[in-house]
Amino acid sequence: MSFWKHGNEEPWSAVFSRLAPGQPYAESADRLLALSGWPLTGLYWLDRERGHFVLETLRDRRTGASSAERSSGEMAAAPLPIATASSLEEESALPLIIPFDEGWAEARWVSTTAGSLFSLPLRDRVGEVVGLLQVGPTEGSLSRAQQRRLEALALPLAHAFALLRAWNALAEELGELQTRMEISQQMLRSTLDLEDFIALLLDLAIKATRSEAGFVAIGTHEESLTVRAAQGLPEGFLEEVDLTPDEGLFAWLPETRSLVVHDVVSIQAMGVRAIVAVPLVEGERVLGVFALLNLQRPARFDAHTLRFLEIFADQIRLMLANSTLLEDLKKRYIATLHALAQALDARYPYTEHHHRRVAQVAMAVARELDLDPEQQEHLRIAALGHDVGMCGIVEAERGFRADFHHPTIGAQIFDALPLDPAIGATIASHHEWYDGWGFPQGLKGEEIPLTGRILALAEFVVETITDDPVRPGLSSDRLANALRQRRGTQFDPQVVDAYLRIIGAMEEKGTVGP
Repeated sequence: MSFWKHGNEEPWSAVFSRLAPGQPYAESADRLLALSGWPLTGLYWLDRERGHFVLETLRDRRTGASSAERSSGEMAAAPLPIATASSLEEESALPLIIPFDEGWAEARWVSTTAGSLFSLPLRDRVGEVVGLLQVGPTEGSLSRAQQRRLEALALPLAHAFALLRAWNALAEELGELQTRMEISQQMLRSTLDLEDFIALLLDLAIKATRSEAGFVAIGTHEESLTVRAAQGLPEGFLEEVDLTPDEGLFAWLPETRSLVVHDVVSIQAMGVRAIVAVPLVEGERVLGVFALLNLQRPARFDAHTLRFLEIFADQIRLMLANSTLLEDLKKRYIATLHALAQALDARYPYTEHHHRRVAQVAMAVARELDLDPEQQEHLRIAALGHDVGMCGIVEAERGFRADFHHPTIGAQIFDALPLDPAIGATIASHHEWYDGWGFPQGLKGEEIPLTGRILALAEFVVETITDDPVRPGLSSDRLANALRQRRGTQFDPQVVDAYLRIIGAMEEKGTVGP
């Protein structure tokens, strides 16, 4: 087993030849532990602040070891802190944590579920204990050559792992900064849609931490937690998981402002090998949970992952607060534009309530065509302000009104805030013709949004049945004939047919139009 050929320097050369720039931490650690020559090699690093050694990395090349032999026996009783989730961490042949005492400053034999191991302290250049190297399984003794080999490895291994940990910490910090920058860039490109934003952050968190799955659950003061974004979860997870605070999967500890796993048995039964989560907190109330899971890999989550989650959770918390403010701003802005449209209507007696009447016709057609509630709301908002772009029209030098671009101007006014783009698209297309002869873009057929096609007909209906200084309004019969003549040319046939059905129903009831 001897590999020294050039005196005491050979172990240093052997250790550092195993390291390479850009090599993943796990690969570097495995190559270093392979130098011990034993089937089972564990390296612990001392956490002085907490007063215990933590299993840094484990190399297990034993054959025929059962899963019970590989288990650490460190399963703690519920409830468990989610931040560490020790009950769900990777199966290990060695304890995950060893309390520090002065006895570990000397070589010693230790008994584990994997058998008898030889433990050797790792020291830094000034002789301070920084870790432990444990190898085996043995029969309780080592040859002189084996012990010299391990003793020769101890110092270079300690030095190499100190550098490796420092490199890894820098890489994680760089990754964290890059992730922050990516979040900022994505936010700048975002339309500030809360659902899209949460899904984006979840995707970034999974990629940045190399997790397998995750979910974000959010509630309100009135509603319980519900999953708003999920990725990679096992089949049936969302149906089975209970997010009721203090009764389901998670429990909230106000004194430490942290979450604990409340139902370990259920989550393990759903195939979860490891879990880490942070709360989204407002005051003393949990408004949400951001969780990452591993289902296949038994890799445990570390402090690096927890820091990432705290960053993402804080972004969502800010987004929730900003979203409330933004929604209020959107409502006020839309109300202002609708009031401006009403002011336009009031300029002439024959245009009074024009926007409101157009909206009534458009919504009647939308219901007849069974548009979904979201499309109907977009159409309603657009219809109540479809001509607001006329505020930007001025008299042209040659005496005619240059209103050709008022649909585009109106759409741009609505798009000044990140409203749903369907609203602006509806306004921008309400003077397009189904056969392509409309304006301002000359769109045709399905190129025109359905809500734009409905709004086009609604405005035509209101204008043609309204008396103006030039001509009286059309009767229902004449309106129906005018629509049939324009069916397939100016107007979408299905929209015309829908309104004709509405006219027929109104005549049967003896009611009048808008």
